[in-house]
Amino acid sequence: MVRSRRLLSAAFLLTTVLSVAAWTTLARGRSAMVPESDSHDFGEVLPGQLLSHRFTLKVGGLWPVRITRVITSCGCLDVRAREIAGGYEVEMIMEAAKRPGHREAFAEVETDEARGNVHTLRLAAEVVSPVDLDPPIPNLGSIARGATRAARAEVHVHEAPNARGKLEAAIVDRADPPTVRILERRPDGALVLGVADDAPIGPLTASLRFRFRFRDGKTPPLDIPIRGRVSGDLRASPPEVLLDWDRTGRPPSAHVEIVAPASQDARCVALGARSGALREGDGVRLSIRQADGRTFLDLTLDPTRLPRRPTSLQGIAGVVAPDGSRLNILIFINLQ
Repeated sequence: MVRSRRLLSAAFLLTTVLSVAAWTTLARGRSAMVPESDSHDFGEVLPGQLLSHRFTLKVGGLWPVRITRVITSCGCLDVRAREIAGGYEVEMIMEAAKRPGHREAFAEVETDEARGNVHTLRLAAEVVSPVDLDPPIPNLGSIARGATRAARAEVHVHEAPNARGKLEAAIVDRADPPTVRILERRPDGALVLGVADDAPIGPLTASLRFRFRFRDGKTPPLDIPIRGRVSGDLRASPPEVLLDWDRTGRPPSAHVEIVAPASQDARCVALGARSGALREGDGVRLSIRQADGRTFLDLTLDPTRLPRRPTSLQGIAGVVAPDGSRLNILIFINLQ
């Protein structure tokens, strides 16, 4: 009799457990997370602008559904999910590209649903330039050293229609001291550019930098190169140096001959060398060498001081002559 009762209680308990398990499976299988919308287009935005949008994901069914993992398509996207009444709110923060063009990013939200447990949320934006330059690339042309004050170029700036904030314009120059200057800012938005009297011989290395200042900070800068060249008696052969290295074998080197006018002693032309954006600490060694009555600038790479990752570097080697004239030599380095 007692044994029968025990068997009956065990059977009842087992039936109850199986019923609860079956109900749980059924409830979980019928529970689902559904986004109210799965995409958002910001339209036209400025370069580098931070964009934010909140998606709402509703949960239907008897059993709760939870987010287990979020995977983003790029490092430009930050996703934050928080639980709200009846589901989740997913905030996606995207940084617009620093150059004009179409930008898209998405996040895959994984849940513990029985079926269809991955939801893709997408963001899109059209990045537009904050300025409209006329001409698009300022060009000061060929300038004779000593008459550089006469070198002028007028650039008209038109702000983008959707820009909201204060536009800042400045000159960024890798030369030391800077050679290109903004001589005048006109009320109609025009910028008058000029070159200093003591500009180094060689290609100009300056850019026009535009940036919008908003209440919540600045947008990343937009740099427009300024073209032109200062001519003179002092010259380099070749005028530019390109060093490619795949990190196998010995690092490459280059030798640039400094050619002086016949009236100067070539052995005394180069008094020193210095670098601009590239410094000794960046893995570039500069030295002056005299051989057979000729002057050379030697450039070598120091592998112990170069970046370990693949990258491209640009800089200037500056040579100074006895009469005070300066010569710029552009350096380009590609590391694999």
